[in-house]
Amino acid sequence: LDKWSATDGDSYVLSINNGTVVINGETTIIANDEGNKAFAFDACDYDGYEGAPTVTVDGATIEGNIEVTGGTLALDAGTVNGALVYTSGAVTKDAVEIAAPEGYEWNAEGELVESKPLPSGTITLNTATLELKSEVFLNIYATPSDFDGDVEFETQMGLLVWNASDYDADNAVFGTQTYYTEGATYNSSNGRWATKTNGIPAKELSEERYMRVYVRLADGQYVYSKVTNYSPEKYALDRLKNSKDEDLKRLMIAMLDYGAEAQVYFDNYNIGDLANSQVTDAMRQAVSYGEYSSEYLTTLGTVDANKVGDFGTRDKVNCPGVNPTLTLKGKISLNYRFRFAEGVTGITDAKFFLWTAEDYANATTLTEENATYTVKMDLEEDGRYLGSYTEGSAKSLGETVYICGVVTTENGTYTSGVIAHSGFAYAKDRIENGTGTIVTLMQDVVCYGHYAEIYFAD
Repeated sequence: LDKWSATDGDSYVLSINNGTVVINGETTIIANDEGNKAFAFDACDYDGYEGAPTVTVDGATIEGNIEVTGGTLALDAGTVNGALVYTSGAVTKDAVEIAAPEGYEWNAEGELVESKPLPSGTITLNTATLELKSEVFLNIYATPSDFDGDVEFETQMGLLVWNASDYDADNAVFGTQTYYTEGATYNSSNGRWATKTNGIPAKELSEERYMRVYVRLADGQYVYSKVTNYSPEKYALDRLKNSKDEDLKRLMIAMLDYGAEAQVYFDNYNIGDLANSQVTDAMRQAVSYGEYSSEYLTTLGTVDANKVGDFGTRDKVNCPGVNPTLTLKGKISLNYRFRFAEGVTGITDAKFFLWTAEDYANATTLTEENATYTVKMDLEEDGRYLGSYTEGSAKSLGETVYICGVVTTENGTYTSGVIAHSGFAYAKDRIENGTGTIVTLMQDVVCYGHYAEIYFAD
């Protein structure tokens, strides 16, 4: 159908007012060039006809605009080189590319629906800081403003995070991120909201993340801040250049040294961008940074036999190596493995109780109820039970913790007895008895813990 010559003000090459019509195959409709309204075809619920028309485009080529006023239009397949002019009715599309009219949008099912009003509110990024717990976290601060209605920023605000390989500047929206975190904390002193990343392993301190703060509105729409890119290394270098706090500077150097050595230890991870590559000798000398010394190692506490209570009087499990280790891949965690005696069968529960130095000191007698943490242990393939303590921090690596493994069986409860341990105790053993990169890694771990303890002393 090639145009239509008559132009009395309106021009419809094909006007469909009733019935069911399928425009398919090799059909081509070319709209007129003239007239106030020049359409290739319309689907119109026209007075005088019984029922509105149903029109399906399935493989045809449409050169020109399409009008829908009360009919049903399904754009299943084909090509449309024109606009959709819509007043009322139902329109869907599948494999046809055509823009939605102003005020409308295509939903996920390909249905033409009214556009949601643009969300109100803006989010202004403020600062980024570093948090040193069992992992390193980046804290991103933002200030929301001009939001309509009630918004619970504490629960509706969060942070989108992209690794460099996942980031697309043209499509940095919810659903494309490497991961996201939910929730924000209000700082009443400056009126800002803090969001945070997941924990960042030591070997990834030099890697930049792309981040933007979001607010999820009640209607499901999102408001975004600008995107910022940052890394723990960038924060540390900024502090080394601009801070006047020498304790903080020494801690930043120790952290970057630890991160770089972790990169080497874990199979030369991203070795071309070592975390401490921009730390100069002048920076170290300016704050009298001291390398590893055995004097940094704190003294391990001892177990008082008078306060072990039932943990000392129960039948002890044969533990030929309550095997303590330190994990550094993700969180800094203390791991304990227990191998129970061959005669211990029918195990129904395995766990260990842990007391921090403070809770141990405050306890007259150790009990399950006054333990700081209760950690479930899982059976490994080698027959040992493994549990991990992950609640420590860099500054607590030298602090003694007290642990006791307990196993419940069909015949009774057994205990490993109470032992004292610390992150530094493991590091000391590896420094004195290990070989290769584990030695230098543990030395840097000790420095990191040592300077963190000093900085956070107050």
